[in-house]
Amino acid sequence: MVPTAEVLGREFASGIDFVGINCGCPIDLVFKTGSGSALRDTPAKLGRIVVGMNKALGEILVMVKLRTGVKERNTAHKLMPWLSSEWGVGYITASLRRLLHGRTRQQHYPKLADWGYIKECVDAVRAREADQG
Repeated sequence: MVPTAEVLGREFASGIDFVGINCGCPIDLVFKTGSGSALRDTPAKLGRIVVGMNKALGEILVMVKLRTGVKERNTAHKLMPWLSSEWGVGYITASLRRLLHGRTRQQHYPKLADWGYIKECVDAVRAREADQG
């Protein structure tokens, strides 16, 4: 993904507002390759991707779409604060409701979004941002 970001940053910088990383895809074919929602289980790998893309893209914002978790348990609140403070993801607080798919990978699409949990994630990000001043 970083080499692609390097090309985008070099060739199309003036025409791109942001680049999105979709870590929400629950499809088995994608998940089994370690991509899509599987990146939720490898935060160090995801962090390297995001940091590398930020470096390659310069002023172009990097955004990440996540699911609330991989299995039935919600775990996104542990990862969300890292996205902006440590990895430099843009628009994290303002766009969190659009960036966090309100279901786990295991739930796929048919279940209702967990809006209460999305609010918990927003609160976790805001608390971390407030701590960092």
